[in-house]
Parts: sequence; structure tokens; C-alpha cells
Amino acid sequence: MYNHVEQRPPAYKGTDKDRKTVEGLLKLFLNPNIELLTFVAVDISRLPPVSVDHMDTSALLQELALLRSEVRATGTVRSELEEMKVVATVCVSNTAT
Repeated sequence: MYNHVEQRPPAYKGTDKDRKTVEGLLKLFLNPNIELLTFVAVDISRLPPVSVDHMDTSALLQELALLRSEVRATGTVRSELEEMKVVATVCVSNTAT
């Protein structure tokens, strides 16, 4: 990391040197003035395909559960809207007579 930044790594001493090292690295990563290296594929066709084994299926299942709950909520709202339309037509017909 320090090879690509114009800073020398500080030499920490003491019992909490690991914590200070991590804090120093975090400061480097979070500093907006430092441009970190970016790795990209020049030819994306050379990348290996991603299979289900390499996916985070738990996140996919959470998304699916969220979508199911939204669909159920939409169905509930639709049925409530239909009930309100019936009540509104009954009220209108009662006031007309």
C-alpha cells in the first residue's frame, strides 16, 4: 500500500502497534486526496464466468423474500381499493335516492 503512496509507513512501537497500524491504513484508504489503484479487465471476455457457487445466495434469497412481501402488500392494497370502490358506489347510490 505504501509503495503507491508518497508516504512512508510509520513505525509504531508498544502494545497497541497493531491497532495503530490498522488506523493508519484506514486513514489512507478513506483519504479522498489519495488515489488508490484500480484494477479493471481490458477484455471482459477473458474473465471466467460466474457460477452459482460464487454468488452470495443469502443476499439473493433476502431480495426474493422482500419482493414477495411487496407483491403481497400490493395485493392487499388492491383488495382494499376494490372494497372502497364498492362502499363509495353504495354511498353515492344511497344519497341519490
